[in-house]
Amino acid sequence: MEATCEVCGQHKEGVAKNKKTGLETCRSCYREHNQPKHYCILCFQLAPAGFITEDKKAVCAGCVAKMRNRGWTIEEALKFPKVFNPKVRVRHRQKTKNYPVHGGLCEVCGHEKKDVNKNRKTGKMTCYGCYVRTHCPKEPCVLCGKLKRVAARSNGRPACKGCLEHKICREICAVCCKKKRVQTRNSEGRAICPRCAEKANKKKAS
Repeated sequence: MEATCEVCGQHKEGVAKNKKTGLETCRSCYREHNQPKHYCILCFQLAPAGFITEDKKAVCAGCVAKMRNRGWTIEEALKFPKVFNPKVRVRHRQKTKNYPVHGGLCEVCGHEKKDVNKNRKTGKMTCYGCYVRTHCPKEPCVLCGKLKRVAARSNGRPACKGCLEHKICREICAVCCKKKRVQTRNSEGRAICPRCAEKANKKKAS
């Protein structure tokens, strides 16, 4: 039945009375203004839920359609996040297979955010900002001398994020001979980049 939507003012089909607002509302206006939105655990976008998983996580309608086309379950879909959002950064997900990135409600600040994970120390769902404020200490940076959150350490000395990203902190790595950020130094005092330092740590562990 056609009627006039009291929100957009257009004459459309599928216009019905919204129980919350009491206005005659078309489907597109309801989806845009009134339909509850959640962060999708596949594409990390805020959108109406296509369905809710057993652990109360939302999957948007677009991702549900992609899953159906491929015949995937939610467990299979979580292994391929770039299929649903090519721009998503999966570096953290790859490093911690049993600690995936989810969007949802942060139990510390009470806000819905994209980067909510379960904090292993507290057991609470915590966003990145709350995790940094709670667990990353502030110490005087060895480079600028200001009291800031520690982003990395060089031989045990703290350095802030701003100084690490500055060009002055880049030196020729003694291993790969490329100009990169200094992660640590060898016994001779020469710079070692993060990648080469990580490789050296893996060799020691094995």
